Amino acid sequence: MFLNIILTLPLILILMYFSRILGIVFLIVYFIIKKPRTLTVPKCILLVGILLYLPKIVVDICNSINYKIAPLSELTELPIFSNISSYALFLIILGLIIYIIQFIWLQITGNVFNFLHNYIQDQEKESAKLAMKNDLEMKEKREKAKNSRVVNCPYCGADNLIYNNVGTCKFCRKKITYQEKN
Repeated sequence: MFLNIILTLPLILILMYFSRILGIVFLIVYFIIKKPRTLTVPKCILLVGILLYLPKIVVDICNSINYKIAPLSELTELPIFSNISSYALFLIILGLIIYIIQFIWLQITGNVFNFLHNYIQDQEKESAKLAMKNDLEMKEKREKAKNSRVVNCPYCGADNLIYNNVGTCKFCRKKITYQEKN
């Protein structure tokens, strides 16, 4: 319960503001325990970083076109804002790195999962085909066994198993026929 409270993204971002190394450790623990399967975490980190850095971007754009927004310029000149802007750049870089790593990881695991899934399906299809073939062969053998007859060869006297009314003696290779006894 305590770990679930601490391992929330807003608390990790606040912790990362005060101690970046500790925040990164908690972020790694978050990824290990929560195992997010989507790219929402790096997107949220990027969004927070961009939102925190947005006043600096607006002031820089306004300065480039010789336009000044007084309250925003005063805000960006505060000493705390330099900490916030460096933190925002850190979040943007961290978000991009996590996004790239997680995207690659999701692609690799997705491809491996698809490969294994297709391999298992192919193996199941092959075993089903083999079972069907074996069943058909067994059915044919049963049908042959129903229609088989033991006939004595009139030429050499050997016992032969024939499946129709006409067959060939296995020993003397002469034609033999089955004749029903009345």
